[in-house]
Amino acid sequence: LVITGENSTVVWSSPSLALSNPVAQLLDDGNFVVREKDGNPSDPNSFAWQSFNYPTDTLLPGMKLGWNLTTGFNRTLTSWASASDPAPGEYTFGIDLRGDPQIFEWSGTRQVWRAGPWNGLRFTGVPQMTSYNMLSLQFFVDATQVVYVFYMIDPSFVSRLVVNQSGILQRLVWVNESKFWNAFWYAPMDPCDTIFPCGPNAVCDTSKSPLCGCPQGFQPKNPTTWGFRDGSDGCVRKTEVDCQNGTDEFALVSGAKLPDTSSSTVEWVGTTLDQCRAKCLKNCSCTAYAQANISGSGSGCILWSTNLTDLRVYGSGGQDLYVRAAAADLGMYSSVSLSLDRWLREARSRRRLGAEAC
Repeated sequence: LVITGENSTVVWSSPSLALSNPVAQLLDDGNFVVREKDGNPSDPNSFAWQSFNYPTDTLLPGMKLGWNLTTGFNRTLTSWASASDPAPGEYTFGIDLRGDPQIFEWSGTRQVWRAGPWNGLRFTGVPQMTSYNMLSLQFFVDATQVVYVFYMIDPSFVSRLVVNQSGILQRLVWVNESKFWNAFWYAPMDPCDTIFPCGPNAVCDTSKSPLCGCPQGFQPKNPTTWGFRDGSDGCVRKTEVDCQNGTDEFALVSGAKLPDTSSSTVEWVGTTLDQCRAKCLKNCSCTAYAQANISGSGSGCILWSTNLTDLRVYGSGGQDLYVRAAAADLGMYSSVSLSLDRWLREARSRRRLGAEAC
């Protein structure tokens, strides 16, 4: 398959295709394929070449984004150089296989946006996915592939995912009545959507000012710069954890976009949050845990062993994250001490009353 310009100059060509009677066909779903003339046009395995394996800036329904682990082939989106120049631009969008796989957008080699890991229902950094009732969203992780794909539930609707020349990722929906593409969703959406708006172990929250805060049991690492609304130094524990004596507890960060999972591990044996908690407590290097899959009754554990980065919270649609902290900083000891003090006071009062009665 060859595209030529003036004077028959080859602009682009596909790999050599060993076909005896080849035809090129544009299918109804938008996939442009080369296949044997007598082959089955509805069977992707019969395609010698298909455009869906080589996306540019657009992901259509049925296209796969991500990795064929058998061949090492990776499908990514790449922005145009400009609105009128389809040459490869600055931004790419794809799946990072490290740790618990997650979707990133890069500017060159610099990360600019993170969708987070898939939790069985959605990417944790895209809570709006819960309202996508016109789409079927699927994320596959197995021995042969790690891919994201979406389909239209109602084929009368048309949607596409695009990364534009400015690095904005958009889900566009065709409005037939008005004859235009409407931006149904986009990212980055707010200051907390950019990569690492706050430093390690800090939480970004657009409903608060300043944006950056610390989880319970943590405090700003650099109070001076924190006072200037610069949270890039992040947060540190108020008290070091004490894993050996088993006194550590966990601070709940609810409604969270889970932290970067590039260095995390996932264990599927533990299926409940209590089992996840026990696994993290048993591992002295574990800094936090969360449920890996929140669909149904929940399953699996994501375990972090490093500082937590790119952590934010939402008003709704986020996930629960449990961050390891010293029990004393979570009020665990103080409540016990208050109960003990109350018991001692009551005991003294009973003894005093007893003496007076005698």
